[in-house]
Amino acid sequence: MARRPSPAGFTLIELVVVVTLIGILAAYGIPQYLRAMESTRADNAIATVRTLAAANRMASMDLNQTTLRAGQLTSSCNGTACPTGGAADGCDLVKCKYISSQNWDGEKYRFDAANGSVTSSCGGKTFSSRNWVACATRKSTSGDYNTWGFAVDTNGGIEAIGTNPPSVTGL
Repeated sequence: MARRPSPAGFTLIELVVVVTLIGILAAYGIPQYLRAMESTRADNAIATVRTLAAANRMASMDLNQTTLRAGQLTSSCNGTACPTGGAADGCDLVKCKYISSQNWDGEKYRFDAANGSVTSSCGGKTFSSRNWVACATRKSTSGDYNTWGFAVDTNGGIEAIGTNPPSVTGL
């Protein structure tokens, strides 16, 4: 009896097995990818907030002032001239070229210069009782990624706050 050749292609069971395996890999891989992306954003925020803190302290030393600048950095800070009296608020750190112009509004974090006091406002987040000169807080997003921030104190120490902050190399 002659055997009939099997048709080319996959059986339904083979396709179900392949789709199931792809689903399992995606269920594990996508959260890992999102966590890695958030860690990268947090590393970038830490680098920027440290630069902002150094710029804030440098402006204070250059102008022989004891108070530091305070205020949120936005994209409107870019491209305008330095005030004649030197830096007076957070925006003036960009205007006077203590920190470079950036698309501050497009960042995933909100960046604030703080005046070196315990009561400095850092995006509505509560830090410990140290004196802050700069901070970054995660802008509102969906999920777990809006619950943390980073702040630098007058001595250059950095603190992370929030629930389950991403593991970062900058702390």
